[in-house]
This record gives sequence, C-alpha cells and structure tokens, in this order.
Amino acid sequence: MARPKKEKTFASACPHTDRVAYSKGMCKSCYNKSKLTTEAIAKTNASDAAKQAKQLYEDKNREERNSQRKEYARRSRSSEG
Repeated sequence: MARPKKEKTFASACPHTDRVAYSKGMCKSCYNKSKLTTEAIAKTNASDAAKQAKQLYEDKNREERNSQRKEYARRSRSSEG
C-alpha cells in the first residue's frame, strides 16, 4: 500500500516563509546554504566579486566601443560626401 501523502508545510526557520519547507523548517536553498563550509562560502564570495568586477569592466569597455563606433561612422560618412 502506498504511503499517505505528506501535507506540505511552509518554511518558518528562514526568511522565505512563502516557500515550501525542505528540512529543519527551512526552504531548500537556505538549508543548503547552512550546510556550506567556510571554504565554500569564501569561494562563492570570491566568485561573486569576480563577476561584479567583470561586469564593471564590460560596462566600461562597452561605452568606449560605442564611442569608437560612432566616431568611425562619422568619419566614414564624411569621407563619402
């Protein structure tokens, strides 16, 4: 005979009270974060910082490339006429 279906409860031990409880009253993502070692947390923080630095670099270069494109377009238009 099949086991009766367990009623879903919502997380109460983490800030995500709208999510279904996974274990120890926490949602799945909070429970998994609570299991991380300090080395894993440091690695995650370092990769987040690297992503932010990369985004900043790309944003800066995007502005520079756009200005170069505009300058090139302006030059090519003036040389045609």
